Amino acid sequence: MTMPTELKQELITDQDVAFYQEHGYHIGPQLFNAGEVEELRHEAIRSLKGENDFDCMPYFGFSGESGFDPDSQEVQFAFNSWWINAKMRALIQSGELGYMASRLLGSPEIRLSLHQVIWKSGQAGDTAQQEKTTVGWHQDAAHFTVFDSPGYVTAWIALQDTDTSNGGMKVIDGSNNWGLIKDAATFFNKDLDALKEKLLPEGKEWVEKDLILKAGQMSFHDGLTIHGSRANLSGQPRLSLVFHMSAQGATYNKHGDYNPMGVQMGPTVKHGDPCQDPWFPKMWPVDNGQ
Repeated sequence: MTMPTELKQELITDQDVAFYQEHGYHIGPQLFNAGEVEELRHEAIRSLKGENDFDCMPYFGFSGESGFDPDSQEVQFAFNSWWINAKMRALIQSGELGYMASRLLGSPEIRLSLHQVIWKSGQAGDTAQQEKTTVGWHQDAAHFTVFDSPGYVTAWIALQDTDTSNGGMKVIDGSNNWGLIKDAATFFNKDLDALKEKLLPEGKEWVEKDLILKAGQMSFHDGLTIHGSRANLSGQPRLSLVFHMSAQGATYNKHGDYNPMGVQMGPTVKHGDPCQDPWFPKMWPVDNGQ
C-alpha cells in the first residue's frame, strides 16, 4: 500500500507533531463517517461478546469472567480483539493509524502493542455507582514496563460524540515531559484527588485538558502523558477503540512488571528479544508503503 501524499498531509501536519511533542496529545481527524461509526460500534460489541471471525481463540479478558453484560455498571473490555474480529484487523492493516503514530513518535516503524475495545456504561445512581466508571490518572508506559520501547503513542477513537458528560478522556498538559513516574500504573485507582497529589512532580503545574471528540474522531496521547476520565453520566454507554502503538525497537524486559502482554512472548522468550509478528503486528509501513 502506498499512501498518497495528499492523504498524509490531510492526516497530520508538522504543526500537529510540534504541538504533540510539547503538550503530549493531539486531536486527530474525524476519520470515519456516520455509517462507518455504526459499523465499528457493531463490531466493537461483537468483540465484547467474543464473537469470532477466525479459527483462533480469543485473547484474555473479554469483559471479565461472566462475559459481556450491557446492563453492568462496570467498565468492560475486549483486549486484542483484532485476533478474532476482521474489522479490527483491517483497521490495524489500513495504514492511517500507523502512519500518524510514525509521525508523532518520529519512528520509521510502528507496531501494535495492545488493542482494546472499551465499554463505559452510562451511570444513573448514587455516587458509589458513578465511581465505578472513573478511570484513574495514569501513564500508559507505566503499565507496559514488561517491554523496553523508545516510545509509545495511543490512538483513542470515539464511537459517539464524546465530552465531559459521558466520561471523555482528560490529559495533563505537558506531562509527557515529566518522565516515567514511579507507581503510575494506576488505571484502576479511582481516587483522582489522591492520585494528583501522588503523581504531580515538585515544581510542575497540573493543567487538565478535556479531549472533546465527534463520533468517528480520534485523539492521540503519548505513553508518558498522564490521563484519566470521570464517570459517564449520560445514561448511554460510551464506546471507544484504543490502539497502543510502539516505536521501532521495542523488546521484552524480564525486569518489568507483570503484564499478560508479556506472556504472549511465549515460554522461550529471552530478555531483549524483539517484539515482532505475529503478536505485535506492524502498522507502519504497510506492504512497504511510504
